[in-house]
Amino acid sequence: MRTVARWSEADREKALAIAQELGAAEASRATGIPAGTIRSWVHRAKRRNGHKARNTRKAATQRRTPKLRRAQEALAAEAIDRARAEAGEYIAERLKAVADRLYGAGERALARIEEMLDKVDPTRGDRDLAAYLRSLVGAMHYGFQDAQLLTGKPTQRSEVLSGEDARRLIAERVARLSAARREGGPHQQPH
Repeated sequence: MRTVARWSEADREKALAIAQELGAAEASRATGIPAGTIRSWVHRAKRRNGHKARNTRKAATQRRTPKLRRAQEALAAEAIDRARAEAGEYIAERLKAVADRLYGAGERALARIEEMLDKVDPTRGDRDLAAYLRSLVGAMHYGFQDAQLLTGKPTQRSEVLSGEDARRLIAERVARLSAARREGGPHQQPH
């Protein structure tokens, strides 16, 4: 004979909150409740919210006194808020773990780049090696950038120049372009 596991209303609300954000499989991993059970709860909740109730439980709820109904609604809202907070904490922990892995990948790519640069002869012109180094730089860049995004940190730095510094920078770039054109060199685009 099969025994039916029972979960508290708080466990159910927590699982539903996680499932709403990340899916039933992730909610199952977080709570230990089978994903099929969570999916059936989600389905029932959707039916309850989207269609007229056909069961007697809804009718019984409607016959209850307004004071009792308000008290039950307040308890349900409090349980949902607690479940959402717990789900939010769980999601934040998962994001931090992913960000840590991305930082680690970026650090490994950076170490490999430094190792390769110590061994490379730039006069050799090895295209495969250059492509490999570009891929490592890309991995490093995206690892750090995505980790920054997941942790809510800035992904780029804004630089503010004074009027004098801006004029000096523009003058230097114009002088470089003019010199390149006078020498008949390639036309460079300002960055």
